Amino acid sequence: MPRKLRNWQPQTTYHITARGNRRMEIFYYKQDREKYLQLLQEVQTLYPFSLHAYCLMSNHIHLLLETHTVPLSSIIRVLHSRYAIFINHRHNYEGHLFQGRFAAVEIKDDYQFKDTPAAIFTSTPSNPVSSSTQANTSGAAMKATSATSQTHISQKTNTWLYSRSHSKKTTSALSN
Repeated sequence: MPRKLRNWQPQTTYHITARGNRRMEIFYYKQDREKYLQLLQEVQTLYPFSLHAYCLMSNHIHLLLETHTVPLSSIIRVLHSRYAIFINHRHNYEGHLFQGRFAAVEIKDDYQFKDTPAAIFTSTPSNPVSSSTQANTSGAAMKATSATSQTHISQKTNTWLYSRSHSKKTTSALSN
């Protein structure tokens, strides 16, 4: 039985989540996060979209993404395929990196648009992103700034970068 097609509309914002297969890590080192962000920029060049916020956790991602003219599934398919190929090659893995289909919830109003990043970045036992912030109004949207889980929010004219320490993995043993 074929999967149900996603409901997609141009100029619509979505909260996208995807996690590692069997809840395994998808980011092992700082360079993995940097590569994901680089691929995100490359895909944005191919298929224009607006990225309002992101959070790269060790085993899952959150994106607050607004499509323009290309369906959301095309954007995420290319992004996650390229990233899976990179990780499989880098770590000599085979098989799926991401578990099932990505989840996408349509953002329907301004309240939900503002509330979604707050919910993503709120510190809870299941999502321990700290509330420490660093202001950045230069608009430098996609720059990897931390070896740990990292997030970024862009709301119209202001940009906030959030990062947190991640105790499971460090980059001290990582060689360039």
